[in-house]
Amino acid sequence: MRDIVCIGASTGGLDALTRLVRAVPANLPAAIFIVRHIGAHSDELLPKILSRHSALPISVAREGDQIKPG
Repeated sequence: MRDIVCIGASTGGLDALTRLVRAVPANLPAAIFIVRHIGAHSDELLPKILSRHSALPISVAREGDQIKPG
């Protein structure tokens, strides 16, 4: 069993996502998936932006990535 938290946001949800990741503790015993509506030509800036506000590592998910807590 995996503990997973899924969060969705629209294009205008960046401020809410920033506030949310700022409040998540570094020892959270779950994986977090954030899905945000973006344009087709996005340059994947979201992880860079959110990483400045989070104690957790943030990256774009890729096929084959291992799901880990925190």
